[in-house]
Amino acid sequence: ITSLPSQLVLNESSALVLHCDALGNPIPRISWLFNGSMVLPPNVIFSSDQRSLRVYAVTYQHNGVYRCTAENVLGVAQQSVQVYVQTLPKVFNISGETLVEKGATVSLRCSAEGVPTPGISFTKDGTVLSNTPDKRIEILDEALIVRYVTEADGGLYTCLATNAAGENEKSTQ
Repeated sequence: ITSLPSQLVLNESSALVLHCDALGNPIPRISWLFNGSMVLPPNVIFSSDQRSLRVYAVTYQHNGVYRCTAENVLGVAQQSVQVYVQTLPKVFNISGETLVEKGATVSLRCSAEGVPTPGISFTKDGTVLSNTPDKRIEILDEALIVRYVTEADGGLYTCLATNAAGENEKSTQ
């Protein structure tokens, strides 16, 4: 079998093409397994000779190990490739009480997912927020905490989720 890469990293919606070129006499029969099973994820298309496997737009369901097996009466050869599908982050919501009295504490929580797990950051009116030395503004995991709120803290707060596949955001005032 000509060498397949040991792993492929693809962004969601991109194409996957795997070739299993095997030489032998008699000509080997080609078969494919996905995560050790003959059941393949949806939308997998094979060439007529089974030597090529194609997915036009991968999803997270295509994440896994694809194994090509070439077999004839003289023996068996196998080659595997681990496919990792990265998905764009999706911010589900940004929640928390946004209407508070002066001097109170505001806590905004951002819920997001993606593969790989996205990093979370917050902006206020387009300016990236970071922890302040006095901890008046603090970012803890997926939460933004603003203590001793003043009028100057009013504005548009945005949660930005970022990973290798891209970014997504949601805002609240």
